[in-house]
Amino acid sequence: MNKERLVNTFLDLVRIPSPSRNERRVADYILNHMEEVMMLNVSDLAGKSETSEATVVRACKHLGYGGYYQMRILLSHDLGKSEN
Repeated sequence: MNKERLVNTFLDLVRIPSPSRNERRVADYILNHMEEVMMLNVSDLAGKSETSEATVVRACKHLGYGGYYQMRILLSHDLGKSEN
């Protein structure tokens, strides 16, 4: 997955009607702070997106990841790939 496709994945979560408003807040935060998110744990992202840890995990699962940790690892990998 390249950076453009990764961004589109998060944009899909923001656009579709099924996720909660808080899941959209998580996706918005990730989209706008990708470099920072690579360094955050789930509690930090929950605080910065003004949601709960459970909401962060649900948002990641809604996007097809196994959870936050997997999303963060793949985000880091994909962003690193796109910079090379």
